[in-house]
Amino acid sequence: MHSFLCHPGPCPDCSVMVEKPCGCGSTKQIVKCSTDIEIICTSVCNKILNCGIHQCKSVCHSGNCTPCREAIIQECYCNKQGRKVICSAEISGCLRYCCEDICEKILSCGNHKCQEKCHDGPCDPCARDVSVVHSCPCGKTPLEKARASCRDPIPCCPDLVRFCIHTDKVNCRLYKIFEVIKRLVRGEMGIVICGKSLTCGQPSLPHTCRELCHNGNCPPCPLTTVVRCRCGHMDKEVSCSKVTTKADDARCEKNALKNMVLLFKRTCGKHRCNQRCCIEIEHFCPLPCNHQLSCGQHRCERTCHSGRCPPCIETSFEELHCECGTNVLYPPIPCGTKPPSCDEPCSRPRECGHDVNHTCHTGPCPHCTVLCKKWCHGHHEQRSAIPCHQETFSCGLPCGKQMPCGRHKCNKPCHDGPCQTPCRQPCNIPRDLCGHPCGKPCHDPPCPESSCKQNVPVTCVCGVQKGSRTLYRRSRGV
Repeated sequence: MHSFLCHPGPCPDCSVMVEKPCGCGSTKQIVKCSTDIEIICTSVCNKILNCGIHQCKSVCHSGNCTPCREAIIQECYCNKQGRKVICSAEISGCLRYCCEDICEKILSCGNHKCQEKCHDGPCDPCARDVSVVHSCPCGKTPLEKARASCRDPIPCCPDLVRFCIHTDKVNCRLYKIFEVIKRLVRGEMGIVICGKSLTCGQPSLPHTCRELCHNGNCPPCPLTTVVRCRCGHMDKEVSCSKVTTKADDARCEKNALKNMVLLFKRTCGKHRCNQRCCIEIEHFCPLPCNHQLSCGQHRCERTCHSGRCPPCIETSFEELHCECGTNVLYPPIPCGTKPPSCDEPCSRPRECGHDVNHTCHTGPCPHCTVLCKKWCHGHHEQRSAIPCHQETFSCGLPCGKQMPCGRHKCNKPCHDGPCQTPCRQPCNIPRDLCGHPCGKPCHDPPCPESSCKQNVPVTCVCGVQKGSRTLYRRSRGV
């Protein structure tokens, strides 16, 4: 426990001398409590690996041992198969495993084989053993005569034939069937149906086997079952042979997204529930929020939620200085806290060499605004009121540079970079008939044939009226 008075910033390191064990724990050294030096000896580690069986064979080391890589031979419980695997925490050195095959070991009766999946431990007793079976297959009629072996057949309930009371041998079979049905309905006969519960029907009232007492598995149910999905959207009657789940646990293809109502919105208020056959009352959103927090460095780790994200809980225990180091904030400092303001001049020199005229700050320095003397883009004139950070400027005069055609000069205002190409100025070569310039966009000679559209002055014969007219004279330029 520290004996220092309350102070800003983190506490100093502990200077108490303690015994610190090496990585494997076989040796100890006396060091300062706060030291981070790892103590390593030359002995073998011998720690128990993650499998819980084997030991680490590496030289003494810090941190966790590497996972077990020992190879072991396993044999299945039914002794049919074997495999070579790498020992791990799941295997834990076990030499037996389940091969998922049928066991087929000889049962205690000596006559039948085990039909269970490969399993650990002894097999269950024979299901037909004389010590196990004491009644008919349906379990409602005790056996009148003891069976000598598990191979002896298990008698079913009394046969229908003994209840025939018709004396006419011609119609005996037909009469027997109807008579037995009537007496069955009245409950006057001792014939017992199987009555075993089947997997179809409602969970509270499952269907039962309606066949007479029989050996083996019950045949498929001939009835139908009303299947209702868990959300209540689907309610239909299907054949029992097609029922694969409980009647009240089926899934329909309806999802909450199809019902574009507020009830099916998730609690975040941003996403909708798209779960099939949904029965949730409150649709919680499992998606991650992942929005950037106000600190600008971390993201929200909560699941998607409504409202604003909580403030960042990260805290720094290091001092936060301004850029020049004059002012300081002491820890703990919440994440996203800006450096303290400082009125001292910026400590970073400018590349241009001018004196700094702004205060201490974070981030890049502002542009230098000292006025300098610089030439325009085309070197037409030099001005002395241009900010230092501005490389060049346009004076507004025509560019005047020679165009690639060799016949014109650039007439664009003073600009940076190459002049516009190709040249689109009008051709100034005179026509051979009228002497007016060609006027077409700049081109190599000869000029194309075209009508001259130059306006020329005209007068009447007496010379009183004057005007202008387009000269439509077709000619070829030189």
